[in-house]
Amino acid sequence: GNRGWQKRHEYIVEIARILRNYPVKFAIVGSKIETNNTYYNSKVVDMILKLDLKDKVYIIDQFDDAQVIINAFDVFLLPSVSE
Repeated sequence: GNRGWQKRHEYIVEIARILRNYPVKFAIVGSKIETNNTYYNSKVVDMILKLDLKDKVYIIDQFDDAQVIINAFDVFLLPSVSE
């Protein structure tokens, strides 16, 4: 996967905001795409910082063995609008 605009990761940040008082954490996993840096930094990263969710939402670079991280999840969200 990647961290492109079509993945709509800002929806995950919004869910984290709503659930901020619950013992939940969110991981956004995917590879960075240079052409999407402006979108990603202005939308997703800025939202995390402005909403003070640094301890709730983690951005993790994609790695080869995705099954390892998927096994750690209780819930899997896929808010993509296209693939």
